[in-house]
Amino acid sequence: MDPQATSEQDRALDAVLARLDGLDAVGVHDHVEVYSAVDRALRERLAGAED
Repeated sequence: MDPQATSEQDRALDAVLARLDGLDAVGVHDHVEVYSAVDRALRERLAGAED
């Protein structure tokens, strides 16, 4: 696996996970969008780890 690609994937995942830190500032109706983005990013990162 390309270390640079892994690093980029990790940074992208970190950015999405950081959205959870500000979740209390987001309206409850927007929580689903944030959770969906985090779920999607985690699944993509895990899929990339299998390569």
